[in-house]
Amino acid sequence: MLQNNFKEVIRRQYLAKMEHYINVPVIKVLVGIRKSGKSTLLKQIREHLLKTDKNVITIDMNKEENKIRFSSSIKLTNYLKTKVNPTERFHVFIDEIQEIPNWERSINELTTIAWQNLEFYITGSNSKLLSSELATLLTAKYIQFEIFPFSFQEYKELCELNNLTYSYQDYFLYGRMPLSLQFSTTDGKIQYLQSIYSSVLENDILPRKVIKNIRELKNIYSLLIILINKYHLIISQCIWIAPIINDILPPLYLCM
Repeated sequence: MLQNNFKEVIRRQYLAKMEHYINVPVIKVLVGIRKSGKSTLLKQIREHLLKTDKNVITIDMNKEENKIRFSSSIKLTNYLKTKVNPTERFHVFIDEIQEIPNWERSINELTTIAWQNLEFYITGSNSKLLSSELATLLTAKYIQFEIFPFSFQEYKELCELNNLTYSYQDYFLYGRMPLSLQFSTTDGKIQYLQSIYSSVLENDILPRKVIKNIRELKNIYSLLIILINKYHLIISQCIWIAPIINDILPPLYLCM
């Protein structure tokens, strides 16, 4: 069961990077594994902008009604043209843009000189917005930000905000995916993480690769997950025994 009134962490390291590109005529592209916090970060950027600028348009493609409303790039283009004034700067936020067929046609048209005051912030999964493909899809300049699951510091901050206990073991097992901490039971966390694993495998990896033996692939992934978890648990025990070492030399694996 999800906990109510859960406070979220402000992902300051990403906000600080993106602030440098606000009002700069480049497309801001947020990519990352499913459920790594892209949508929440996009919302935080939008809220930051709204403090000083009201010309903000938001399109959430996670909503079923928007999948119908923007079922083609032409519909997206026509909608935005009715909402903006070409002489004013507008910030357009589109979450999960890959859900719009041929979305790049709309973005390319609306980043020409005639619409140069439109500033786009878009998110999508790694499998849909690969760097090698973005260079081909987009004719305008863009910058890509790769969003990772929580660092240990972010996990710790979230726990403190919500009066939760925290430990290295829990972080390695459950704490990296932002939403997992909202589940009040271990079973709930495990089921949630398993659903992410299945979604990534079946929706992001398998459609892009010709794989004949899917069962064998799943077995390999399961083995890798077990080995990684065992490694992390061993290291975390070492840190627990010697916290001074952790203060002097923060381990690189916490940023993996």
